[in-house]
Amino acid sequence: MKHVSFVGDSVLGRHVNVGAFVSTTALRVNGGRVTEPATKEITVLLGDRRIGTGQTKFGSVAADDTAIPAGAVLQPGTLIGPGTILYPRGQVGGFFPAGSQVR
Repeated sequence: MKHVSFVGDSVLGRHVNVGAFVSTTALRVNGGRVTEPATKEITVLLGDRRIGTGQTKFGSVAADDTAIPAGAVLQPGTLIGPGTILYPRGQVGGFFPAGSQVR
């Protein structure tokens, strides 16, 4: 990364372009107080299935050759497939299969 960003508790593949001021949030926020240490498990949504990560802090997974634009906030448990391009849109979450273009 050549810009100021926060990529915590996340996994980045090769050749991932992370723009300025990107944040991969890792704590679940359900409208209540956020506590440390975190106690609620982060789950990921894959198709119609919700899968537990076994982690209370889990940012995002961005596979090889993806582009994350400046200012993007990736919600906990976001999965980005290889070759995916995210266009600027603020908060992003969920599962994006390989080669997606998310507008």
